[in-house]
Amino acid sequence: MSKPTLEELIDQLDSDEPELRPRARSALLEAGSQATPLLIGALNYEQKRKSEPRFLGRLERETREEIELAANVPADAALLLGEIGDRRAVEPLMAKLRGLQEAGVRAERAWLDKQARWACVRALRTIGDQAALPVLVEVLGSDDEDETVVRADAASALGEMRASGAIPILLDRLANDPSPLVRKSVANTLGELDHEELAPQLLRALVNDEDEVVRAAAGESLARLT
Repeated sequence: MSKPTLEELIDQLDSDEPELRPRARSALLEAGSQATPLLIGALNYEQKRKSEPRFLGRLERETREEIELAANVPADAALLLGEIGDRRAVEPLMAKLRGLQEAGVRAERAWLDKQARWACVRALRTIGDQAALPVLVEVLGSDDEDETVVRADAASALGEMRASGAIPILLDRLANDPSPLVRKSVANTLGELDHEELAPQLLRALVNDEDEVVRAAAGESLARLT
C-alpha cells in the first residue's frame, strides 16, 4: 500500500473513519515544514471544498456530522502549524483569526468557530513570533462572554512573549474582565513581565478581587515583583 501524499493527509483530517484522522495528524506533524503550505491552505478548508470540482458530488449528500468534521479541519490545521513552528504560518494564522472575529458569532456553528479561534491563538502562542502581538492584544480586548478560554490563552501568550507594550490592556482586563479565568491568566502574565510599577495594581487585585483563584495568582505575581 502506497504512502499517502500530503494532499491526501489533509483530506484525511476530514475523514469519517475515526482511525484515519489521528494518523493523518501524526504524519503531517512528522512532515514538518514540508506540510506548512498545505496546512496554511487548510485554514480555509471549507472554501476549498466548495471550489474544487472533486468535492461537488460529495457536498450534495453530506450528513451534518460530515459537515462538522470538515468545519473542524481549520482548527486541526492551526494546531499542527503551531506544533511545527514554521514562522511562514504567522501571517495566515493572524488573517484567519481576524477573519473569524469579523464574521462574528454564527449561531449554527458557534462552537466550531470558537474552537478555530482558540486553535489560532494557541498556534501563535506556540510559535512565539512577536509579529502576532497586535492580534493577540485585539483578542484579549474582546468582551465576548463565550471567548473566555481564547482570551485567557491570549493573555498567557503575551506573557510568554514578554509583551511589555500590552501592559495597558492587561491592566484593564485584570480590573474589568468578567471572567475569573481571564483575570487569573492576566495576573500571571503581569508577574512574568517583571515590572515593579505593576505592584499596586496586583496588590489591588490581591485585596479586592472577588475570586480566590485570581487573588492567589495576583499574590504570587506580586511576590515575584517585590
